[in-house]
Amino acid sequence: MAQLLERLRQDHRNLTNLLNVFEEQVDIFEGGDRPDYDLMIASMSYFLNYPDLFHHPCEDRIHERMKTGAPAAAETVGNLGWQHEALAGLVRRLASAVDQIINEAEVSRDAVSELAREFLKRYRHHIRQEDNIFFPAAEASLSAEDWAAIEAEMEAIEDPVFRRPGGEDYTDLCRQIVSWDEARREGRARTQ
Repeated sequence: MAQLLERLRQDHRNLTNLLNVFEEQVDIFEGGDRPDYDLMIASMSYFLNYPDLFHHPCEDRIHERMKTGAPAAAETVGNLGWQHEALAGLVRRLASAVDQIINEAEVSRDAVSELAREFLKRYRHHIRQEDNIFFPAAEASLSAEDWAAIEAEMEAIEDPVFRRPGGEDYTDLCRQIVSWDEARREGRARTQ
């Protein structure tokens, strides 16, 4: 299996953990309490940066290579580039809404909550679709030479939270994700 594909799968696991941490803040917000807005903004910043700098462009290149060498497999995925653009637009709208709340602008809590839930739902659906359809199709249809060419085309970008913990602006976010993951594992160990 291509090392690049494993990195993308790990990104999905990391993104899922981040979505779970963000959802905890949304739950607090919906309960009428004050969530950790710094954590929410850091999450939105991460979703606007790392996936758009490395993760999604990498997937887009894989998809383009599939269109050339395995068009039927590429077709099962749909328009991946459009999906990535739509997610980025949704993240920008949500980040703006959270920023408006922080700056005490007139914003409907229900509208922000609805937007946050839509973001969580669509991002999770997108990850599942890629994990269950796109990645297996890419793995089955691309050769070792294809993977090597894609890797050579990609600029090496370090993940500021998961591969370089403590990166600028992400120290609290990293700490919160680690704390959430430890609590999840502890809870799972208790139920076994």
